Amino acid sequence: MDLPVRVLKQVSVFLRGLTAEEAEALANGQSRLACVPVHRRGSGKKAQDQPVPDPDKVRSALTALSSREEGNDYVRTLGLNKEGLRTLADALDLPMSRSETVEGIIDRIVEATIGYRIRSEAIRGRES
Repeated sequence: MDLPVRVLKQVSVFLRGLTAEEAEALANGQSRLACVPVHRRGSGKKAQDQPVPDPDKVRSALTALSSREEGNDYVRTLGLNKEGLRTLADALDLPMSRSETVEGIIDRIVEATIGYRIRSEAIRGRES
């Protein structure tokens, strides 16, 4: 029972990251979802060979999400290794040290795009 819930959660995060045009193409059958393996450590793929998604698209997808957990899930679905995450963070103008961990990079990306808004709403007394 846990597996279908986890899969649906990943699909939900993915769908929220689509542009209106991409969602429309998917709904009309002009596009389709595909399941592709994510390259993990030890896969033999070099960091410079790993494509980094468009930072503006990532930023808009993340700002559309309503929780840090959804943001973490979304960033993980990008399948980026540490160098790919660092490149994305640099493109998002997020400075960090070389010693930052993968988790730290993900947290910083999410905090810069979602966390500030959640904090701001909490300060003003609104629930996110």
